[in-house]
Amino acid sequence: MSEPVRVCAFDAVIFDLDGVLLDSEPIYLAATNTVLAREGKYLSSEENARYIGVRFRDMLGDVIPRMALAHDADYYIDQTRDEVLRAFGGPLQPPPGARELIERLADHGVPRAVGSSSVHAWVDQILTNLGVRHHFPIVVGGDEVPHGKPAPDIFLRCAELLAVPPERCAVIEDSPNGVLAARRAGMTAIGLRTAATSTLVLEGCLAVVDSFHEAAGHLGVTLDP
Repeated sequence: MSEPVRVCAFDAVIFDLDGVLLDSEPIYLAATNTVLAREGKYLSSEENARYIGVRFRDMLGDVIPRMALAHDADYYIDQTRDEVLRAFGGPLQPPPGARELIERLADHGVPRAVGSSSVHAWVDQILTNLGVRHHFPIVVGGDEVPHGKPAPDIFLRCAELLAVPPERCAVIEDSPNGVLAARRAGMTAIGLRTAATSTLVLEGCLAVVDSFHEAAGHLGVTLDP
């Protein structure tokens, strides 16, 4: 019997969510500032850049005392989630090439996962609204591991559930914190530039690309033009 055609250079591909499958960072920042404005506070895009890829609760652990905010983390998580839901409550469109790459991997049985700093329930909802949830048998949220990015926990849990050695996994990430998490997990990172992260330095990647078509090439996957 002939060997099956290998369509990917890696044994599994893990996708970040925010900034990768959805250009969500500007929406999250706007939602955060809507809530902060109730206390006369504001988080600039420059300040926010250091937190991209970090769990929101971990970000709040730094922001609440620094800004002398009046409430605890749960308050800002709940209030910000309400604001985000207003923006992301309906059908969403993934970036060009993302659906094609996901479907190509799925059609050929390449193991896939989403590893996100967002809470699992929120990741599920976003993936459903993007129309790709059924393509991801494994989803790991930031609320399911002891430590968020840049710690490797999220990606190591993905590898464990995928039953694939970390060194055989590729990760598509858009933030320095996410890339560092992938590297600490012993995985290969492919950096995807987005409008929100274009000025950030993604160190230690196999490649830094501007599109999913470019990312697919570095995965060894051929997509239609």
